[in-house]
Amino acid sequence: EEEASRRAIDTYNADLIQTAVKNATVEIPEVMIKDRVEQMIQELAMNMEGRGLKLDDYLKFSNKTIEDLRSEYKDSAAENVRADLVLDAIATAEGIEVTPDDMNREIFIMAQNFGADPKEVWDIIAKEGRVAMLAGSVARKKAARFI
Repeated sequence: EEEASRRAIDTYNADLIQTAVKNATVEIPEVMIKDRVEQMIQELAMNMEGRGLKLDDYLKFSNKTIEDLRSEYKDSAAENVRADLVLDAIATAEGIEVTPDDMNREIFIMAQNFGADPKEVWDIIAKEGRVAMLAGSVARKKAARFI
């Protein structure tokens, strides 16, 4: 019951964000779309690794190339970037800030999803220079809840 309620709220929030994005006029630089596609591929690779597989194995099994994957992800990447830009604008306009507790919660959730230790997840994010990216993601989630 609690899970169904959470899913209903998530769906409602996604619909609100989608409406805000559709009403926004946003030019998206191609480089942002390409970056998001690469991020999506990295996330897929991490998910595969969490299951003991490699991205190359997935590509072979699905009979795809990395370019096929990039092509498949392009439209959703553009939509994701558009949503991020709208949520970034809302976060800025509303003065939404990310606290250390917000970051720790997000790291904990990520660690649970990947079956990893939170410290290990934090170390990887810091080593890869993705702390600012994570903070932006947390700010966008807070902005989405604000809507």
